[in-house]
Amino acid sequence: MILNQTMTNELPNIEDIIIKPEDILREVTEIVQQYKMNYLEATAYFCEKNNYDTTSISKIIPQSLRALIEQSAKDLKLLKKKYNNSNTLPL
Repeated sequence: MILNQTMTNELPNIEDIIIKPEDILREVTEIVQQYKMNYLEATAYFCEKNNYDTTSISKIIPQSLRALIEQSAKDLKLLKKKYNNSNTLPL
């Protein structure tokens, strides 16, 4: 009985284990401001620092952060710009 009490006292709360999308956004934004990184770099840094797999965490990244990451990738010319279907050249 004493062993069971000791084990339950050492286990973390489930709320401390589960990461929420708003927590990811908050922490990545803090990294951007603190280290002067773009959102793409800051998200990669966040995953590395917390030992998260980037493919696994991508499922819970909020849409607002996805848009910021996409814009960072476009700024770094890692993504092609989307053009409309008109006959004009993109300038």
